[in-house]
Amino acid sequence: WRVSPVGPSGCPDFISACHDGHIRIFTRDPSRFASSEAIAGFEKAVAESRASRSTGPSPEEIAKLPQWEMNALTRGRSEGQVQVFNKSGVAIAAQWSESSGTWIEVGEVTGTNENAGTVDGARYDHVFDVEVEVPAGGVRKLKIGYNNGENPFVVAQKFIDDNMLSQGDLAQIADYIRQRAGASAPTLGMDAGGGGGGGPPAGFPSAPVPMDASPSYDHIPMRGYKTFDSGADPKGLSRVVSKVRELNASSPRPLPPSLADDALDSLASVLAATSRYHSSSVPDAGLEAVRRMVADWDAASAFPALDLARIAVLHPDASSSGRRGYWDDVLSSAMGLCESLGPGGCRSEVAVPMLTMRLVANSYRGGPGSSSSAGAAAERA
Repeated sequence: WRVSPVGPSGCPDFISACHDGHIRIFTRDPSRFASSEAIAGFEKAVAESRASRSTGPSPEEIAKLPQWEMNALTRGRSEGQVQVFNKSGVAIAAQWSESSGTWIEVGEVTGTNENAGTVDGARYDHVFDVEVEVPAGGVRKLKIGYNNGENPFVVAQKFIDDNMLSQGDLAQIADYIRQRAGASAPTLGMDAGGGGGGGPPAGFPSAPVPMDASPSYDHIPMRGYKTFDSGADPKGLSRVVSKVRELNASSPRPLPPSLADDALDSLASVLAATSRYHSSSVPDAGLEAVRRMVADWDAASAFPALDLARIAVLHPDASSSGRRGYWDDVLSSAMGLCESLGPGGCRSEVAVPMLTMRLVANSYRGGPGSSSSAGAAAERA
């Protein structure tokens, strides 16, 4: 819990206060060393602690936990508080729901694992290597991070968005995560049936239902507009712009060099600086490039333009009331792309309806110009 220096400033001892209730002093002075037996005992305790972290709590530790059957007698202190209980000899974690006044079971408490690592500076319980075939031949080597208790389909979707992968790979990536990470921890808010929509396949752990109380959900009731703001960073925008230029080179209606080069770079630079949205302005040329791509390109090529529009509409200058006409045109063209799709389209076409719906959702969250356009588009639909 705390470490403090004690003694002379030139070569102090250090005193530690730990959660096991012991205070220990560490020194470099041989005359003050503990006995060999005490040091051996300390090293043994450290080894046992590490082993416990790897294997999870011991039967003795589980026996000291409050009984799950008596959880109604223990009231949480705040929304989302996590408490560990003993459920039939197994340590489980539960989360307090203030709205229902109950503990909601999250999953079994297990030890650490060797798959832990970091991806782009973020720490994850599991990090897996993924190889993706590229159209030109060869493979891209990527990493996907996953934390225990997360919805594999949500993680897979973010991985697809971050790496500009095919939407058709969603189920395969989610299954891969489940197989590698295991399915020991249920995820709150997942569909128990696994049969409809984009939910998980049958057999995947469903959300636990609290005892004698209505369940609570992360997203229902919705208290605000759902925002899809992933990718608004230099790395993500660079990938989108690169894809645009790749498709522009083979497009029958390409952007002129003035829009395909400097205009897109300027737009990406402004959108990546999210901390300056309050004072920055979106260049008209960049927005014009997005409008032309959505209006002129077919569904197989327009998906990166829709992704740029999804991010751009969250900028207050881009979605201001003066740009109402601009977003009328973009949303109308996006809806037209969706209507043009036939059954069994290619993989890139499949992403168009999803990206269009994300654009519409972000339009409501944007300024008065885009939100008015989204409302008008919804009425026309």
